Amino acid sequence: MAQQLPALEVIAVDDGSTDQTATVARSYPGVTLIQQENQGVSAARNTGVAAAKGEILCFLDADDRLLPGSITERLELLDREGTAGVYCDAYFIDLDGKRIGPMGLRSPGPNTLRALCAGNLCPPSMLLLRRQVYSDGGGLDPSIRWGEEYDLWLRIAARGAQFAKLDRHLVEYRINPEGATRAYVDMFLSANRVFSRRVLKPGLWTRYPVQSLLGWAKLRHYFAAGHAGRHRLSQAERARARNVVLKSPSLWPFLLFRPLLGSVKRWVRLRRAGEV
Repeated sequence: MAQQLPALEVIAVDDGSTDQTATVARSYPGVTLIQQENQGVSAARNTGVAAAKGEILCFLDADDRLLPGSITERLELLDREGTAGVYCDAYFIDLDGKRIGPMGLRSPGPNTLRALCAGNLCPPSMLLLRRQVYSDGGGLDPSIRWGEEYDLWLRIAARGAQFAKLDRHLVEYRINPEGATRAYVDMFLSANRVFSRRVLKPGLWTRYPVQSLLGWAKLRHYFAAGHAGRHRLSQAERARARNVVLKSPSLWPFLLFRPLLGSVKRWVRLRRAGEV
């Protein structure tokens, strides 16, 4: 609400929440509130886009925060570059809103599709996207629980859309380690399906083999990182995770060498953020 942009339309979609979301949204003048039965985050975003009148979309998840100038600075680069979208970097924050560290997002370079084969470039809260590009790509797929934005970014990039990155930390991205640990099996299975559908089956891996191999490896590294906290899961969830491991030999080396791979990943992220 503190963004310095006069022609700003704010739409809050209450996707069947049980807290005070609607009451809080109504307390802000000029906010359009849309309430619907719980259909999931993708359906909620699609509802918001359908109601929007503007040409540029800026998503913001309920637990994330935009820093001053976030929209304006991204919009300036979007106008200057003429790309389909512009994303910025972000800070991780904990549940209390305290900053943990920089996110260190990758640049898309001159070929966004190639960059996406190596993994997702940004969560929705960091991206400013042209509405027409979103619509032409078919919007978010409500059937996908995890990695739904990655699926859309790949679809629109396959149509020729290019992103640009603003090297400024203008969003605070909240993380819940406990929640991520509990959901890591579903996150891996869902994201792996997206990767298989959009990168492997269409044959993108033959055009961009190095990036595709890196994207494939990242998914398995994330599973291994989550698996390290499996002691927090229920007995049934641990049994399910064990079954996924047994059926997926490609996970085994990542589970074995997880500490080394984690150290390399942290070093790369800090290097991107300019801290090493």
